[in-house]
Amino acid sequence: GENIFKITPKFSITPGFRYENIKTQANGFYRKINTDLAGNILLDETVFEENIKERDFFLFGLGLSYKMNVGLELYANASQNYRSVTFNDIRTANPSAAIDENLTDENGYTSDIGVRGKLLDNVSFDASVYALYYNDKIGEYLTQLPSSAALVRYRDNVGTALTYGFESLIDWN
Repeated sequence: GENIFKITPKFSITPGFRYENIKTQANGFYRKINTDLAGNILLDETVFEENIKERDFFLFGLGLSYKMNVGLELYANASQNYRSVTFNDIRTANPSAAIDENLTDENGYTSDIGVRGKLLDNVSFDASVYALYYNDKIGEYLTQLPSSAALVRYRDNVGTALTYGFESLIDWN
């Protein structure tokens, strides 16, 4: 949901929200088969699994816009974002990989500030700077688990990411 509030003929504020209800589920079985280098089966095990992860939350955002006299518009936006844990994040078929059972969704913010407008009758443009911030990024690293002497590639929430940049568009018609 969102609504544009026109504070003046030139200035508007647009708050918004989104409700998310997410269910990630694994229900069934898979076989774990380990072989030696000659192809002999060392382990043939059927693993039954029922894993349900449900969550719900609101995401909020806010946009501002100011229309100048010369046909230019200045704007700024900020909103919450997320990336939910997917089935591929919680499952691996590789025996040299492991996944943290407490793996969580990524969350963060997106923001931008820019200017757009039209030059003459046939050139329009939009230029902005943006930033995306994510907390609890999902990634992998090598580690040794207490139950094993071998190194495994471990999938977990590994840290924070900040991406920023500049984007522009020029359209000649």
